[in-house]
Amino acid sequence: IIVMGGVHVLWQGVGEGWIMVSKHAYKTPITVARYADEFFDVIMHEANVERVQASVHAEDAQAIRFARWLGFENEGLMKKYGPDGSDYYRMARVS
Repeated sequence: IIVMGGVHVLWQGVGEGWIMVSKHAYKTPITVARYADEFFDVIMHEANVERVQASVHAEDAQAIRFARWLGFENEGLMKKYGPDGSDYYRMARVS
C-alpha cells in the first residue's frame, strides 16, 4: 500500500477527509500528490460534497504543505485536539 484515504460524509455537502501515506509514497511523490488531488475532485463531485475538512497535526510541516497544495486552507488551531493533547489545524477544501 502506497497511499489510502477517504471522505466520510458528515451531513449533506460536508465531509471529513483523511489520507495515510506509507514510506513507499516518497519514491513517487508527484504521482501520489496528483492521485490525491484527483481523488478529492472525484469524491467531492460524486458525493455532492462542497466542503471537505481535515485535521492536520500542527507540528507536521510536510502534511500542512501537502494539504495546502491540495487546496486546503487553514481555518484555525484546535488546541489539545489530539489523543495525546497535541494541537491540530482544521483545514478545509471548499468548492
